[in-house]
Amino acid sequence: MGYGVYASSESAQGYGAYVKNRLGTALYVDGVGAGASTRVIDTSTGAYLSSGGAWHNRSEASDKEHFEDVDRGILLEKLSRLPITSWSYKAEGADSRHIGPTAQDFQAAFGLGDGHSISTIDPSGIALAAIQELARVTRELEKKTTELEAALQALRSARQERVQ
Repeated sequence: MGYGVYASSESAQGYGAYVKNRLGTALYVDGVGAGASTRVIDTSTGAYLSSGGAWHNRSEASDKEHFEDVDRGILLEKLSRLPITSWSYKAEGADSRHIGPTAQDFQAAFGLGDGHSISTIDPSGIALAAIQELARVTRELEKKTTELEAALQALRSARQERVQ
């Protein structure tokens, strides 16, 4: 069994490279020359880096299984307790700032990840579920507020009638 990297440039200008394995193209890096695609990095998994600098994870329903509902209230509660700080990577220096949890805290809170890195999909999913829960709670509070305002108005009217 051999391991290694085979790389080649496929464009006449020498831009780009394919990294292949036994299964085919594992990674394709496109150049910036004429004819370059909108995917600067294209992986065999379907994930890619756009020419605008946005990372796209493959997320088709047909690629997934074992779907389970999540308790948005529990996720919101865990998210509200997750330590979020501003920090710098040692390799980037103090001028390059980031905001987020550590991989260890994220894994401890949600049971996701390996304690060394955080997927770009999981925080997004947690944030979206928490937003849905906040929207649900907001609707409930708006309904209660409307009911309380109506009850208060009825009390004021009844009081006004007794005074007259």
